[in-house]
Amino acid sequence: MAVGTNNPYYYEPSALRKWKKGPLSPYLDGFGWRLYECGYSPGVGQAYIRHVSYLSQWLGQQDFKDHQLDERKIRDYMEGLKHHKDTVVSSSPYLLFLSYLREKGVIKKPPPSIKSEIDRIVHEYIQYLLNERGLSESTIPHRRIFPRRFLEERFGNKPVLLSQLKARDFIQYIQKHVPEYSALYSASMVLILRDFCRFLYLRKHIQEDLSVSIPMMPHWKATRLPHHLKCSDVESILKSCDRKTPKGLRDYAILLLLIRLGLRAGEVRNLTLDDIDWESGEITICGKGSKRNRLPLPQEVGKALVQYLQHGRPPCSSRHLFIRMRAPHTKFQCITPVTKAVKQALERAGLNPPHKGSHLLRHTFATNLLRQGASLAEIGRMLGHESISSTQVYAHVDMKNLRKAAQPWPGGKL
Repeated sequence: MAVGTNNPYYYEPSALRKWKKGPLSPYLDGFGWRLYECGYSPGVGQAYIRHVSYLSQWLGQQDFKDHQLDERKIRDYMEGLKHHKDTVVSSSPYLLFLSYLREKGVIKKPPPSIKSEIDRIVHEYIQYLLNERGLSESTIPHRRIFPRRFLEERFGNKPVLLSQLKARDFIQYIQKHVPEYSALYSASMVLILRDFCRFLYLRKHIQEDLSVSIPMMPHWKATRLPHHLKCSDVESILKSCDRKTPKGLRDYAILLLLIRLGLRAGEVRNLTLDDIDWESGEITICGKGSKRNRLPLPQEVGKALVQYLQHGRPPCSSRHLFIRMRAPHTKFQCITPVTKAVKQALERAGLNPPHKGSHLLRHTFATNLLRQGASLAEIGRMLGHESISSTQVYAHVDMKNLRKAAQPWPGGKL
């Protein structure tokens, strides 16, 4: 801690006293500790405190109180900064400080902004998915897209009258946009719009369930073999990680979880320190639908995790296993860092498979299990599949055993 002050970024009380002006000054020390806990460097921490101090002094001149601060006032302040020559305007320190004040209860959290009738309907649908259907937050952005686009195209600038909707409105929309998407994306669009119809019916916005009149898009699973890597390629991407650096330790641990346990990218992202049982050598995976699956923790994976925790993981208060390397040191906000670790490892190893996402390693894990003699039921258990039909795609990979099962052609060879 800084000598003589209660702020981790200032050693001398006189230096800190210079910035403690205006209605926001009582919160600068607490804000400094928040920045420190998130891993911001001394230079960045001091800069953020100075920016907030200037904002505080401006608020004092405008006779605003601390609890009156919001995004609108920050925008007004930043608009004034644009008139100053050579001033770099960034909203990051102000929005971070605003978030800090809201966490402390100094400022009330604003209600969700609903700008239009379409916004209100889509918001109601999303709340239904979260609260009544139990969908995870990660699936919500995708679910929001198609209902919004459909309503905007159907009603435009006219009043939104849901009671006027007919099945042909949805069918015409689907027919128009199917050519723009892949088969998988089109099937997803139809599925979401059918689900949106059921929601409208359950909420009495429409008088009949239109979803039964919208045909499903044909989408045949297991029509292609899943892409996977050879064992030599797997070892190449693991060796490509520079384990002398914190990022290399982190990426190596991530790759091992994908390769040795076949985890999904989202499952890696959501891992916490509490999910690892070091005494029993097990790890608990929170999969799709919040289903939990306990798996054995291989020694190789456990050793990589220990190395990462001891030498690669930034100090922070988060209980999530994998943390951003740059400040703020928080959990991954999405699966991008996981998929990026895979893509970068493939590039370093000089590999160029058709698909470069994390599922490539999941398919590789399942394929190796099958070739080692594991049954489809055992593979499904490891992958966290609910239905055996999800695992059957890997049966196509074992061509050697499939040839044994094939019956001879009547009449011999042609």
